[in-house]
Amino acid sequence: MSASKNYSFVGFIINNPIKSIFSSLMMCFLLISGVRYIQADFSYRAFFSEGNPLRVEIEGFEREFSNDDSIVLLVKSPSGIFDKETSELIVKLTEEMWQVPDVIRVDSLSNYRWVHASGDDIVVEALIPDDGPYTTKLLEKRRSVALSDEIIPELLVDSDGTTTMIVGYMRPTITSAVDAAPVVNAVRALVKQYQIGDHEIHITGRPAIMQGMKESSQADIKSRLPIVLAVIILVLAFRFKHPVGVFPVIPVIVLSVVATMGLAGWTGIKISNITALIPQFIIAICVADAVHILTSYFFYRRKNYDGKLAIRIALNENVLPTLLTTITTSVAFFSFMSSQIGAVSELGLLVGIGTIIGWFMCYFFLGAILCKVPNRKSNEKLILIHTEYEESNEENKNSFVFKYTEKVFSNAYLIAFAFLGLSIGSIYIAGKNEINANPFKYFAEGFWLRDSNDFAEDNLKGSQGMEIVVNSGFSDGIKSPDFLKQVESFQQWIDSTPGVVRTYSIIDIIKQSNRSLHGDDQEYYTLPNTREAAAELIFLYSMNLPQGLDLSNRISINNDLVRISVRWTNYDSALATRFADEIVKYGQSQGLNVHATGKMLLFQRMNGYVATSFFVTLLITILIISILLVITFKSINLGWITLVANLFPLCFGMAILYLSGNAIDIGAVIVLSVCLGVAVDDTIHFVSHAQRLLNAGKEIGFVIRDSLLKVTPAIAITTLILTIAFGSFMSADFVPNANFGRMAAAILSTALIANVTLLPALLFLIHRKKEVAVFNMNEAENIKS
Repeated sequence: MSASKNYSFVGFIINNPIKSIFSSLMMCFLLISGVRYIQADFSYRAFFSEGNPLRVEIEGFEREFSNDDSIVLLVKSPSGIFDKETSELIVKLTEEMWQVPDVIRVDSLSNYRWVHASGDDIVVEALIPDDGPYTTKLLEKRRSVALSDEIIPELLVDSDGTTTMIVGYMRPTITSAVDAAPVVNAVRALVKQYQIGDHEIHITGRPAIMQGMKESSQADIKSRLPIVLAVIILVLAFRFKHPVGVFPVIPVIVLSVVATMGLAGWTGIKISNITALIPQFIIAICVADAVHILTSYFFYRRKNYDGKLAIRIALNENVLPTLLTTITTSVAFFSFMSSQIGAVSELGLLVGIGTIIGWFMCYFFLGAILCKVPNRKSNEKLILIHTEYEESNEENKNSFVFKYTEKVFSNAYLIAFAFLGLSIGSIYIAGKNEINANPFKYFAEGFWLRDSNDFAEDNLKGSQGMEIVVNSGFSDGIKSPDFLKQVESFQQWIDSTPGVVRTYSIIDIIKQSNRSLHGDDQEYYTLPNTREAAAELIFLYSMNLPQGLDLSNRISINNDLVRISVRWTNYDSALATRFADEIVKYGQSQGLNVHATGKMLLFQRMNGYVATSFFVTLLITILIISILLVITFKSINLGWITLVANLFPLCFGMAILYLSGNAIDIGAVIVLSVCLGVAVDDTIHFVSHAQRLLNAGKEIGFVIRDSLLKVTPAIAITTLILTIAFGSFMSADFVPNANFGRMAAAILSTALIANVTLLPALLFLIHRKKEVAVFNMNEAENIKS
């Protein structure tokens, strides 16, 4: 066999290591300088680009009704909230909540407008007055009113009067997103200040969820990245037992990651829950390339090759497979740019470019560093040795590799059918998965927001929900008795929907006002029969409202739209979106112009959008990789073998996901992309090495043994490093990160098994048939002659 092809840029690296190092560092530092421009965006804007129908709906909602996003304080008093101490606390917290950044409205028991009759007049007053006096008689009266009210129970207070909710609504986000951090930190300060006596106070709401995601994901990255780097150092040190096999790899990884993040700063791409995972992708890619180069380098050093010659051979041998893996991985991620989800598209762009940066650093930095390691002068004899494979050493029949491959060859059909059976079973089980996520369960038990969310569901169910907008079709249309009766019937039907705790709309206010206008006679808790009466009731109620608590969040300025707030316990994204669609469908069947929206529903729909987007791009990725492999290897057989060996671990991982009781969420679909990239990288190295030997006319048994001997160590090290490193995320606070760790460990381990069993078996079966066919043809020609 002839020596590996010599690439001119490899010659440049070896002959000019200082220039090579300098050029790679300059490139990184130019990109890294963009880090100072990085901004974070954990709002819906990071996922839904302008023009997206769901984003258009939520922005239209905000223009008409302001923001439905709310930061929520839950206050529990085992002795009851209608006592002097707790009532004063509710009043103070309500006043303080008005001062929280970006809060424009606060709803609580202290400013809930109690509508009742006083003689011939309608009186609208605060349920718990700001200035007291908080006598036992007054508070008992207000407790009775609250618990018998048609609106308050399960909306602002639980049924036994021990837990209440204080809701701070955020400013509209049409022009710019609300930064959750100042909001949550200000409310945390309130909790710390007023957590006195037997009171228990918790924070929840969507801004809290956004901040919780940010804090947990950042904490996971900060705590796990040192573990990841430590694992890399320890495994490399154990494997190569030489400083040069360890220390140059760390700057390659760090510089590649930071340079990619710097690119985000230069391009204006903001960090979101999805783009925050970029370091994990880049680490996996850099480790794979670096380990393959180092494994080749130390392989030849152990054979007493001169250091410079060893690095020349190692770099040249790995050019084709590393370039191919870089191209397939980057093109695959670039395909994400077709996604309608902004964060997914941005992830594809950054990781695609980051993959190229990682390859460049592995060659121009790591390769150049290896060239500066003290070594003996080049020995021409060793070059000649490299051109002739020392088959006697590789064909040692007592070696483990020889015995192992003989087992694989003799059981090749059994292995192929076993994996086929496992694949069919895995696909069947994986098909049972559903795309689903519960934002309340996105956090591990013990994390502050998980505790708050669990508290909310245990004490005052339905702290979150969605919004229904009903369009009357014309200005002042909401005053039409027929329209109001239709909305009332629709709202009552929604109340009967599974999971719904409470609905609230202008209908409730009008009916209460009508009752009060008739001396609090319950018989008049109905809608008026004339447009004029409806208009009068809305006017009388509005006249008694203080500034900041008007009806603009219930009806549109043109009086053509009505908002129905739905509080429910349907937090699973699959369940929430299905019921939302059913509610809208029912409303439309009743002749209403209706749609469902709200930030929480948008967030729940996002999970399906992200997962669907990833699966579409995953299919595109598989198609692109298949085409590239066939073109590169100039063999359909090698192309499909490579693909099959890597699709099995993904199917197996999805089956494990279902059997472990988890659903497909953001973490699950991301891990598929990472693991597919790493697994394909490893397989390409194996197949590329095998093809080089096959083209040289080597027998298939020798080809597979030599490939296992030369390539498998690098594959095994890469798998070990990434399995341990990513496995450390299994205990993460952010549940999608924990799912990422579990699936990564399972899929990468399975991919290694497939690469050392299924891949050799398939190669043997296909090429053994070719060799037999060629042998029979030659025998036939010999007999004929």
